[in-house]
Amino acid sequence: MIKIVLIIGQQSEQLPLLEIVEKYEKARLDAGLTQLEVAEKLGVAQAQYARWENGGRNPKDETVEKLAEIFGTSFEILKGRDDGLEEIVSLLN
Repeated sequence: MIKIVLIIGQQSEQLPLLEIVEKYEKARLDAGLTQLEVAEKLGVAQAQYARWENGGRNPKDETVEKLAEIFGTSFEILKGRDDGLEEIVSLLN
């Protein structure tokens, strides 16, 4: 018998900026999109999106929410606060 214990309400540490921006690129590539395609979906210039992906600028939380929707992932994962709960729930279903 496998026992799974979930601790709700405990936030994991936020990742350093470099690891967060790597998540943007990975999520974009996993979604099969180019920087230009993502920029068009967001209504921003490709150069602006590239700055976010390369760590030159940080997008606002509302933009990260839109990115999560575009990439088919969660806001928490893109912000580097993934505690693994989504994966556990999907495995249980």
